[in-house]
Amino acid sequence: MKRQKMLAFAIESLSNDAFLGTLAVHDIDWIARNGRLGIVIHKPENWGKGYGTEAMELLIDFCWKHINLRRLELGVHSFNKRAKKVYLKLGFVEYGTAHQQFYIDGEYVDSVMMEIFRLDTQD
Repeated sequence: MKRQKMLAFAIESLSNDAFLGTLAVHDIDWIARNGRLGIVIHKPENWGKGYGTEAMELLIDFCWKHINLRRLELGVHSFNKRAKKVYLKLGFVEYGTAHQQFYIDGEYVDSVMMEIFRLDTQD
């Protein structure tokens, strides 16, 4: 059986089944048991309501318990203070900066690199 390099999911509201966004674990390295996370809540009116936090909690739990990963990483735009706060709350720590990684609205933007390890594999 071929192992997937990416697993993607839709984020939907439980109250009305509205599509809110997407999240994924990609660049999965099945030998080293690493993956890279990504999430987008598409409409600004759905930001700041906890949807992204809950979705990331579920995705992290899925990665630990169901696909046996031991390390997860992500990049967050340096200007996205709200997302960075969420990732810190979830247990991620900064480990570096990818300088001028993206070109957004006429300027180059850094990406703050963050990682989290499954607690029972840090030894």
